[in-house]
Amino acid sequence: MNQVFRSHAIKRMFQRGITAEDVRQVLMTGKTIMDYPQDTPYPNCLKIGGEVIGRSM
Repeated sequence: MNQVFRSHAIKRMFQRGITAEDVRQVLMTGKTIMDYPQDTPYPNCLKIGGEVIGRSM
């Protein structure tokens, strides 16, 4: 899976101790709780990921 992180996302990930692998895990195994198909320039969704390395995501 190819992912591109914006600078704002990288900053927040660093502040919260979230790695790119954590994000990949949630994208692959997390539950979609909201879909936003009309968002531009790309459709979006909100996911909840359960536990990643012993913490809630």
